[in-house]
Amino acid sequence: MSPELERPGATRGLPPRLLTAAALLAAVVVAALAPPNLRLALIGLALLLCWREWLRMAGIAGPLARSAAIVLFALALALPVAFPPPPSFYYAAMLLGMAWWCLAIPALRGLAGSVSNPTAAGCGLLALAPAWLAVLALAAAERSGLLLLLLLLLGAADTGAFAFGKLLGKRPLAPVLSSGKTVEGAAGGVAMATLAGFCASFLTENSALFWTLAGLAIGFFSMLGDLTVSLFKRRAGIKDSGRLLPGHGGLLDRLDSGLAAAPLLFLLVFEPVGWLPAQGWAQ
Repeated sequence: MSPELERPGATRGLPPRLLTAAALLAAVVVAALAPPNLRLALIGLALLLCWREWLRMAGIAGPLARSAAIVLFALALALPVAFPPPPSFYYAAMLLGMAWWCLAIPALRGLAGSVSNPTAAGCGLLALAPAWLAVLALAAAERSGLLLLLLLLLGAADTGAFAFGKLLGKRPLAPVLSSGKTVEGAAGGVAMATLAGFCASFLTENSALFWTLAGLAIGFFSMLGDLTVSLFKRRAGIKDSGRLLPGHGGLLDRLDSGLAAAPLLFLLVFEPVGWLPAQGWAQ
């Protein structure tokens, strides 16, 4: 090793967390620029990897059971692509998904330890399936760009939660689920998502009030997604959902907020609340 590299303060390689963040950003750019079918395939692969990590949290450890569950989930991802269900099915799935994210913590917080492994795995279907259907609906309506907007709002929420938590965080938000989260950080995350929604209104359809409220709601669901996955990680006695992303944990650790917010985005942008017609894309 050269003397320059041995001196204190000499330049060293970037931390794994930053390198992973750069790789994730590059993956998002590649997916955004990819042809629609390839983009869907990449998102489907990401969800399949999230499912694999959820099975780990659920305690499905047997190789045969795990392999069968992964194959069945892959078939479930392909089914609505090959045979698109009617719009009413999408709306029902989105409402079920939102209900799941809203009720999971109060319903399971005191019972998580007694939930059976198959039931915990079934909860993963409630978390992942509506998000996939929301992606398919936006792709069919040729509005995949709204997924990028969702990522920007979620990024604002994450950044606000981190910054406000570091600078002002004093009161624990949910110490039983995640000791590092604070009330101040959560409020900062929701506030930043709200501000990002207002800024996004200048680039999208609908009013500034609509997107400001959308940012507020997405910031809230971002927090719900994070805490709900933390509940299942605590049940499994693990810190991270996986080891796929050095410095970040698993892919599910990065996508939990997006999984919670995707069904909400669907209900916000499609009729009757939003401006995108449901008829025509899901026939």
